[in-house]
Amino acid sequence: MDKKVLCLIDCLNSGGAQRQMVGLAGLLKQNGYSVRLVTYYDIPFYKPLLKSQGVECEYLEKANNKWFRIYAIYRYLTAYSPDAVIAYLDGPSIIACICKMLGGKFRLIVSERNTTQRLSWKERIKFWSYRFADKIVCNSYTQARFVENHYPLLSPRCEVITNYVDLERFQPLPREAFEHPYLHIVGVGRVSEQKNILRFIEAVNIVRQHYPVKVSWYGMKDSYFAWCEKKIEEYRLNDIFTFYAPTQEVERVYHEADLFCLPSIYEGFPNVLCEAMSCGVPVVCSRVCDNPYIVEEGKSGFLFDPNDVQDMVRTIERFIELPDNQRRELAANARLRVEQLCSKETFVNSYRRIIDA
Repeated sequence: MDKKVLCLIDCLNSGGAQRQMVGLAGLLKQNGYSVRLVTYYDIPFYKPLLKSQGVECEYLEKANNKWFRIYAIYRYLTAYSPDAVIAYLDGPSIIACICKMLGGKFRLIVSERNTTQRLSWKERIKFWSYRFADKIVCNSYTQARFVENHYPLLSPRCEVITNYVDLERFQPLPREAFEHPYLHIVGVGRVSEQKNILRFIEAVNIVRQHYPVKVSWYGMKDSYFAWCEKKIEEYRLNDIFTFYAPTQEVERVYHEADLFCLPSIYEGFPNVLCEAMSCGVPVVCSRVCDNPYIVEEGKSGFLFDPNDVQDMVRTIERFIELPDNQRRELAANARLRVEQLCSKETFVNSYRRIIDA
């Protein structure tokens, strides 16, 4: 009988963790597992993709209430009786660990999808709960080192499985040249403090005084967005810097870019950076966490200090001043780098080995 795998995540919004979990569910399904994905918030951005992959998806309405969430999910897991549970993000991982502590008879895989910046009380509870997990998957080497340094007793159960990229979907398109009358910079990600967009806006304001540029940023918005709007108004960038809602056709967004920029203060193993590179788009990004591992300085992209606006400006202008043949070389090397790092076969086979252990 096929092994039953339950994938647990908070919702199906347009976030990177959601994208990877939906992809994992589909790949496990293709490899003969019986897969069901469960959420406790009804945000269905990726539901059409799950449906196209033939993966069952269930929204637990009772678990939407935080006071009944653990009980509702525990009851559900007891009734469904999966062979393995894979939990992404902090909340679902903690809940899955509690369910395992209460007697759950499943193999539990929790996953670290970002890098810990400080040990808050919630982080401490999470890492305490991980003693009940069978495997802790980090999607970045930076976070694996954090676990090793701060929680050495968990380290033997910790494994790095970096994100995968659908190389068939995110393919380069042939382009005659970089012929926009301006440099079109694209960014993708939640409009939040982590993404460092305020400093990016400051850098764009300086760059545009020397070169024609336009910026398109796609992503969900939180309260930080109001500060970004204020900064754009202050610098009169309304015709230059535009925010857009998340899109199901994100590959089209990459294909429209001359340059992709990810200015984050910290990251895990960023999907959007790897997807842009897979599409053959030259990239510039912050020199943080696993970014220098993904982007080879001067070969597959350029790196900058996210806390230094002038360094960001210098890096963008360095790219602008490249001749077309060197831009093409960066783009080709970016694609090759992702082919080396982000194979879906390596990704799914790593999870299969853990599930079947």
